[in-house]
Amino acid sequence: MNENEIKIAERFNILDKCQKLEKDFLRLSRITKVEFDLNGLYDNIYQVIILVKYEIPMELGPKKYFRIRTNILKKVLEIAQNNQLIRTDDSIEDYGEYFYIVFDCSSWKILKMGWKRNVK
Repeated sequence: MNENEIKIAERFNILDKCQKLEKDFLRLSRITKVEFDLNGLYDNIYQVIILVKYEIPMELGPKKYFRIRTNILKKVLEIAQNNQLIRTDDSIEDYGEYFYIVFDCSSWKILKMGWKRNVK
């Protein structure tokens, strides 16, 4: 996580959850980097945007490349779900070496510094 995202995660008391998620992703074979966008939290948008960088050699050929890519995505989604994140209806973008995925992180809400209690 970069310095800015660490500060945001600390402010909203989710740093431990983000760091665990990042660690879990980096344990996957072929995942080389994880980036977060947590800026929506400031606007009470309980979403975390995650960029997961993967490396698959093109020399493997298209059939094997796409099979590995599909398996990586399945594992990323499984890890996110195991960390109480729910995929939003936003499409998963594939930038050739990065997956861009938006998750609902409202289950991570803790009443601290800017996160409001739902009052009914």
